[in-house]
Amino acid sequence: MNPTSSARLIRSFKGALFCSVSLFIILSVLLSLPFPAYPASGGAEIRTPKDLSPELIRKIEKAVKDFQKPLKKEEYQGIISRTKEEALKSLNQGESKAEKRCGPGSATLYYFFSFSMPEETILRTMREAIRINRECEESVALVLRGFVKNDLKATVSQFYKYIQKIGGDIPVEVDPELFERFDVVRVPVIAQARDDDIALIRGDIVGLNYALSRFIEGFKDYGVYGKTYPIMEENILKVLASKQNEIEKRLRERIPEIQKRMLVLTKYDERFEHVKEERVYYVNPKLILSDNILDHQGNILFPKGRVFDPSRFVKLGRYVIIDGNSRPQAEFAVKGDYRRIILISGDLEKLTRTYKKPFYFANDAIIERFKIERVPVVIEGDGEYVRVTEKAL
Repeated sequence: MNPTSSARLIRSFKGALFCSVSLFIILSVLLSLPFPAYPASGGAEIRTPKDLSPELIRKIEKAVKDFQKPLKKEEYQGIISRTKEEALKSLNQGESKAEKRCGPGSATLYYFFSFSMPEETILRTMREAIRINRECEESVALVLRGFVKNDLKATVSQFYKYIQKIGGDIPVEVDPELFERFDVVRVPVIAQARDDDIALIRGDIVGLNYALSRFIEGFKDYGVYGKTYPIMEENILKVLASKQNEIEKRLRERIPEIQKRMLVLTKYDERFEHVKEERVYYVNPKLILSDNILDHQGNILFPKGRVFDPSRFVKLGRYVIIDGNSRPQAEFAVKGDYRRIILISGDLEKLTRTYKKPFYFANDAIIERFKIERVPVVIEGDGEYVRVTEKAL
């Protein structure tokens, strides 16, 4: 470091008076002690201050004058910023070296944090956690005490923003009991437990890599490095306990609505056209078995890979699939002789009460198996095939 930058660094942190005294001491030492032997410009050696060249004396005088000038605001902030960066690099042992170092991997490393912390610190730690979980035997968990504003949706939204920035599978969990176990009252805290021993380190300057390197040395409290922050999120267990009565009340109030929704099929609404022109097509019901079919004693009835023709063993009967919201289709179905009336939409309870007959909901398997595109359709066996008739009403 040259004399000018050395002097400014001292001055920025110790004040003008201290700097003047420091400079006086430096110059006194410079003028009183013998110099190490360096070649002079003319080939001679500099052994005493008298041997200094005029050019070097001018440089020293200029350094002293520069030292006496007040620092500009941007210069002072630059020194502060660079000093903090150097501290971070020193504490975390350098990213390239730290990434190659892993701990013993016998216990989970917990990083307790809160959204009250600077986003830069949170993102840096998330990247470290993803890297360690991927490359080392350690299991790193980033732990929250509760949800943002006690709202799961807001918490998920916050993490989605982080995922957009860093990608990867962020190892986050919400566990207020861990906060109590490690007596975490401010964050960030990095902790690890092995048997009855606990290792702790606090503060926003240190990272997971540095914590791993210290915890290898022994399990103890390593103190505070940097700032700590209050925990913004409430204990989610206590929040739920305090709202238990309210939650139960809301659930009871919603039971009729939930039951009603269970009896109304809306999944396929507006997916199927109503038949305008009658059409008949056939479906081959034969299946290639992907597994052995066994009897009640475990004997193989039909081996895997065999072509199975259900029409040889079961009589299909007649079925009808309708739009339950269409009155003409509902009346058409109840007048026919069908084993089941299947709905692709409609209010099952209302239809059953109105027509005094049972109705059933369709599912994806039925729709895909019989290639349903329009309703109503009649499904019935026809020899080795299944005949599907689209009925125009």
